[in-house]
Amino acid sequence: MRMGGRADCAIAGEAVLLPADLATPFGLVFHELATNAAKQGSLSNQTGRVAVTWTVSRGDKGRLHQG
Repeated sequence: MRMGGRADCAIAGEAVLLPADLATPFGLVFHELATNAAKQGSLSNQTGRVAVTWTVSRGDKGRLHQG
């Protein structure tokens, strides 16, 4: 995501398929993270960044883990 001409947010991880009942809550979590960061967190200054990463554990029933 670019705000003010610079890359402020990075979201990276293995592609996953979420059931419909989880897709919207995940989207809201990312939106809330970015909104809060822009208002009073790391994105409220010129040098701040937000990075979200994850991995998928095949041996753990395909659970997501933060990167």
